[in-house]
Amino acid sequence: MSIETLPLDHRAACWSSLLTAEMNVYYWTLVCSATNKWDKGLKAFVALTASGTAIASLSIWSSHPTSWQIVAVSAGVASVLHSIYFSSDKLSKLSGLVATWKELAIDYDLLWEKNDGDLSPVELWEQFEVTKRRERTIDESQFPIDKKLRQKAYQEVLLKRGLQNG
Repeated sequence: MSIETLPLDHRAACWSSLLTAEMNVYYWTLVCSATNKWDKGLKAFVALTASGTAIASLSIWSSHPTSWQIVAVSAGVASVLHSIYFSSDKLSKLSGLVATWKELAIDYDLLWEKNDGDLSPVELWEQFEVTKRRERTIDESQFPIDKKLRQKAYQEVLLKRGLQNG
């Protein structure tokens, strides 16, 4: 008894890959944007509070020494958190994820537009396979996935493509 293999629906594969790539562009752009905001905020806070002698010399702190100690400790904590969560390597990898998914989304979109998603011509299917294989190089493993943010990205793609009901 043999199992009949159904031919792969090239059009569905292309459409699905296009939507997935677009969703990842939205998602990783949102993550990157939020991370960059936190990075800049922590850098600004540390920079403002790091010049301790200048800030400590302000007369306001002489009447509120506990406040100055809280600010100084907060600056130290912020500096440590910044180095752990917002390293330049991590920010670079996030930007790389956005760029890679954008390239893939563009490639899938171009394939879709060439023949309305029909990848029957061998050369189009081969281009699709090459593009699909590039997804293997994407490493998102060091970043936690925010399910609510991913859902938001998914909804943005549906809206962009006119696939939203009601």
